[in-house]
Amino acid sequence: MEKILVEDLIQYKMLPFDLYNDRGIKLISAGEILTSGKLLRVSQYDVLYKENPKPTKKVPQKKETQNLPSETAQDTSETGLHKETTKLDIDEDIHIPEIVTPILDEEGNIITPDTAQPENKQEQKTEEDDEETDDVLDLLRRDDVVNNTSKLPPESQVSMKTHYVSSMSSLKEKHNKEAIEKINEMKSKILTEVGTIIDEVKFCSQLKLLGDYYNCHALNTAILATALGYKLEFDSEKIENLTQSALLHDIGMTKFPPELLNKTKLSNKECKLLEKHTIIGFKILKDEMKMPEEICLVALEHHENNDGSGYPYGISGDQISEMSRIVGLCSLFDDLTSNKTKYKIKNTKDALRAMLEFGSHRFPPELLYKFVNMFKYNDLNTFDDMVR
Repeated sequence: MEKILVEDLIQYKMLPFDLYNDRGIKLISAGEILTSGKLLRVSQYDVLYKENPKPTKKVPQKKETQNLPSETAQDTSETGLHKETTKLDIDEDIHIPEIVTPILDEEGNIITPDTAQPENKQEQKTEEDDEETDDVLDLLRRDDVVNNTSKLPPESQVSMKTHYVSSMSSLKEKHNKEAIEKINEMKSKILTEVGTIIDEVKFCSQLKLLGDYYNCHALNTAILATALGYKLEFDSEKIENLTQSALLHDIGMTKFPPELLNKTKLSNKECKLLEKHTIIGFKILKDEMKMPEEICLVALEHHENNDGSGYPYGISGDQISEMSRIVGLCSLFDDLTSNKTKYKIKNTKDALRAMLEFGSHRFPPELLYKFVNMFKYNDLNTFDDMVR
């Protein structure tokens, strides 16, 4: 069995694993809908454990025990790897794990306790989901980091992160339609929130979301890109597409295991592997999610540089789409202010200075200077300042 925190359960609408307490008593079975009541019930335990059941052809009916995975399968689950892996077209023998899916029946449908329920029951569940969201937000807010210097209200900060985690969870479970709906909700919220406060914002740090990098990076990139879109006076349709492409630009990262993403030092092999997230993301958006071409291109091109030194294809200048350049710039800025680069950044002013030092090689000068001068340059807010 593997330990799991209550906070980590929030991302799941339906549990893909069995949940146990520290005495080995099963609290929730795989396939159960994770309601707010169940979340609150299990939050009383200091330690929880998860274990993946073997795929079954039928939904278990009133059985007190289920067959648990073998020791070999259990070890595989705990390392985050899957037996079937996809090898990339690089020389190194490194694999990307497939996302572990929920239990499926013989026709490939997801097995849930209410699979055969009528449509009116589904409508009722939508109303319940609204109530659950409020409870989930309350639960997340207890331990979540809020930027107290932000112009975005605390509840909006938490709501955006919760929706993002939920949308990525839906995507990993192959619920593409549900994921797109949640992403569209976030897009609308970002457009409304940023459009409302854009004239009040003095510093870039007043727009930054704090917390786990992989839960915040796409959101921070989208918020900054939206702000820049307003400053560039884009029309409403162009800003909408810019916001959505920024939310989805790193979607290829969802195919990599957490233990690789969270490593502080990467080998050359691992760096080359992670660079493939651009091609993977493009394929996900184009083939699986059927997104417009201009949004798919942002996932592919956001690491291309103005001087041709980027990846995956080394294109340059006007060969890179305008939205890709904007999203790439905003993504890099969030990386700098999240200390995800080799540069030691104390505050936003340091990040802007670093952008000016090497940014002209990566971005068109006019775009770079528009971003740097979007708000006041002398932004000395540190992380500690934001959370006080």
